[in-house]
Amino acid sequence: MGLSGAEIFGFESDLRGDFDLNSLNPTQVELRNILKRFKERVDGVLSNGLVLLPFDPSGKSCKMIRSFDQNNPAFELTQFLKHGRDVESSLYGTEMDILHSKESISCLVDFVRTYKFIEALFLHLDRLEAILPGKIEVVDAGSGGIPVFGLLAAIKSDRTVVTCIENNPTSVISSREVIQSFGLQDRIKVINADATTYEHDKLIDLLISETMHVALLGNEPLVKILNNLCRFVSEHGVIIPEGVNVELALAREEELQRLRRVVDITGLSTYAYLDFEKIARFNPMALLPIIIHLVRLSRLENGIYRIILNSTVDLCREMGVVLGQNESVITTPVWTGNKLEISDESYPSDGVLSYVPGSSVRDVNLRLRYGGG
Repeated sequence: MGLSGAEIFGFESDLRGDFDLNSLNPTQVELRNILKRFKERVDGVLSNGLVLLPFDPSGKSCKMIRSFDQNNPAFELTQFLKHGRDVESSLYGTEMDILHSKESISCLVDFVRTYKFIEALFLHLDRLEAILPGKIEVVDAGSGGIPVFGLLAAIKSDRTVVTCIENNPTSVISSREVIQSFGLQDRIKVINADATTYEHDKLIDLLISETMHVALLGNEPLVKILNNLCRFVSEHGVIIPEGVNVELALAREEELQRLRRVVDITGLSTYAYLDFEKIARFNPMALLPIIIHLVRLSRLENGIYRIILNSTVDLCREMGVVLGQNESVITTPVWTGNKLEISDESYPSDGVLSYVPGSSVRDVNLRLRYGGG
């Protein structure tokens, strides 16, 4: 018996029956207590209204209220995962590989995202432990310099056998050292491979990948990774995320600029007032080679408009675990480079928005149509 996701994250029923704290080993007890405190701090932040500042027109993130210090709710968990090692200082390899490895580790700063992915991981593992006999095959695709989900899956349950797929050789070395420090090298292996083409040699019971950016933009390979690996998922297996919803809104540029100045002073969310509509959904079991959406432009006042893209992420729909707007870097709306000038003399009937998942925000294309042509 291992850690219970239902018990840690406050769900009334444990899918595996009564939870026995005495059945846990010291590492599991430590992790349980850390996650309990992590939950309390994140719940406190969310109940007060999480504030993330928006992205600027170039797609670069503005200063956020979060920092990677003891005030960040994920700090204690990160120290636990590093297991007493100064991981960032011990990285070696090419300058670019070291940079990418540090960036992967810094994703833990995004604490609500980290919390909700872990919550979904544990709840899904609860279900799999309840319905599957024997070992549970877990694959963490794009696992980074610290294989967070692979480590936690292995610590949660001794029934898990974990494969971490990582393309960056610096991150591979770092991951193996961290895993060895926990003594889990017999149950977690790290493979230096491209997860978009990798072929697993067993059926996967739980596949997880956190390689995404807002609206499936930002040169992140989530769509390609899951489209490749989903064919290895077992009949009762699960994929995290379960789905990504891409949303669109139109906003007058002058209003956005005014609100940006307000945000810089008060920290309020710019986009709370916008009416977003869902324009696409990425289902890991279905191809999504391109996003195409017909943008209706009727009843707009004269002015210059910006297209705003956003996403929400379904992590465990059965338990209501969803990463919502402004809760993470990957769910904070981003301006595209497209400007729509609406006037009485020049009023398009509609526009066709299109882009390939994984491309840059600068590559989002909008083709305006006039008079239905």
